[in-house]
Amino acid sequence: MRETTGKYKGNSTLRKMMHDDVAHAAQQFEKQPEYSEVNPGQEIRLNCKIFNKKGQCSWQKDNKPVGIYHGKYEWATGTPDSGDCSIRIMNAALEYDDGEWECQVTASDFAAQDALTSRPVKLVVRGELQSDTFFLSFPSLDR
Repeated sequence: MRETTGKYKGNSTLRKMMHDDVAHAAQQFEKQPEYSEVNPGQEIRLNCKIFNKKGQCSWQKDNKPVGIYHGKYEWATGTPDSGDCSIRIMNAALEYDDGEWECQVTASDFAAQDALTSRPVKLVVRGELQSDTFFLSFPSLDR
């Protein structure tokens, strides 16, 4: 409520309004994943942190859902309940992990319309050196 002076009536009303705003704030990205590179066989973490997370976290690669599989794709913190939806990718492989990744969070409520999808980010799994690698040698410039 407002008086004609433009000030809120009573501190308790103002505190309740501020509490309600925080309690009903839409979930939003605190940190989105970023472009990353990894060597084959190594582990990498794609970060994704959500402020005021109420929905369910998920990931997709190249527009397809990615499941959580022990030993391959795991939540970086054990569980995303705290708002950390970061994923650990273990034993990176070019054929499975190289591509565009997105972090997603379902809406906090069907009517809230606050579902999130991060910008797509590239994860590059570097190629392995081939056994037929050759080296170039140049003549010395000192004569």
